[in-house]
Amino acid sequence: MRKAGRAKTRILETGSLNKNSAPGFTLLELIIVMFIVVLMTGILTVRILGVLSGGDLRLASRMVIGEFNTLRGKAVSTRQSQTLILNIDKDALYSMAGMSTKQDLGAWGNNDGQKTIPKAGYLPQGVVLEDVVLFDKEKIQEGEARVRFFANGCVDRALIHLRNENNEIYTLEVNPLTGHVRIYDSYVEKIYGQ
Repeated sequence: MRKAGRAKTRILETGSLNKNSAPGFTLLELIIVMFIVVLMTGILTVRILGVLSGGDLRLASRMVIGEFNTLRGKAVSTRQSQTLILNIDKDALYSMAGMSTKQDLGAWGNNDGQKTIPKAGYLPQGVVLEDVVLFDKEKIQEGEARVRFFANGCVDRALIHLRNENNEIYTLEVNPLTGHVRIYDSYVEKIYGQ
């Protein structure tokens, strides 16, 4: 009988060793989790630093293109010309209905002499309007540039240059017939009429 008792004891001892072992993770599981955490942190850090440190040119381009699409659509649907004013000094966009291209209107006055308040939108922090090239004028590097949207769907031909803090430049080329905006990731200076 004694032999049978020892056999039970060994089984209990063997079983008790498994019960007393500390629960935990294997080294492989820890390495996999650490890899995933580092990968996710790296991806988020690159995106956040790209937006915060140098200015987001893609967001700024989408803002300008959105204004172009809105004003072109409004000009066609209302049969009234629209104007997008690009304030280079303030890095801002203003949109107004029926505004003349004359620079002497002063303080946002319209053709009737009435004062109107334009809708303003500012480019993302870190992005500036470098310059605007209009078809009928020279390169505008300070002050305001005005792009007109006509009731027939046409738009003034223009090149808009955006620069961020990292000196990266986007060029937005406006097609005068379709209003479509093409984006270049470099400074493009075209000579119109060639």
